[in-house]
Amino acid sequence: MRLKGKVALVTGGWRGNGRGIAEGFAREGACLALADINGEGARQTAQELAACYGVETDAVQVDVGEPAAVEAMVRQVV
Repeated sequence: MRLKGKVALVTGGWRGNGRGIAEGFAREGACLALADINGEGARQTAQELAACYGVETDAVQVDVGEPAAVEAMVRQVV
């Protein structure tokens, strides 16, 4: 639990490498904010990781190709 009390913001967190990275952070105790263009997928993954690792999670639907959307995402997570 080296990351307990820390927050990890993971883009592309719905599946694949992003999900794997998010899972690694969760395993170490970090709270997670999963961002993905697929908001429903991000929410589902966030719920699964919260249930599995007992960490606080949130999901944000965002297109990281849009600078204004990225800024809004960071404000929301902070």
